[in-house]
Amino acid sequence: MATIILIAIVAVGALSTAFFILGSVKNLSEGVHFFFDRLSLLKGERCVLTVTLRNTGTKPISVIKVFVGGEERILQAGVLEPGKTMDITVDLPPEKFNVGNTYTFSLEAEAPDGSRSAFTTTVMCLWSDL
Repeated sequence: MATIILIAIVAVGALSTAFFILGSVKNLSEGVHFFFDRLSLLKGERCVLTVTLRNTGTKPISVIKVFVGGEERILQAGVLEPGKTMDITVDLPPEKFNVGNTYTFSLEAEAPDGSRSAFTTTVMCLWSDL
């Protein structure tokens, strides 16, 4: 009898763990996720940051915050639906950026329900005939 009870307790524990893990994986795959198809910082007479953003999540993105070299821009250009891409072009003050220097770049994306995701990387400022 004790063996049957022990087997039942182990089975219930295993099933609970399995459902918890499956629920966690499902939650990780849902939400706000994005990928950069292109990221560039070009300087000539002007300084321009260009990002091609792909929504790889399951929620639309409605607000995009871009941070580079101490500059912040908040963009609310409609809604970027899951699976779609958007080209973002941001004019920056050229006196704050030097060709050859590397700058911290961050992007924060927010869904209409308030959930968000952020990613930080670096981008090198390159010369261009802008």
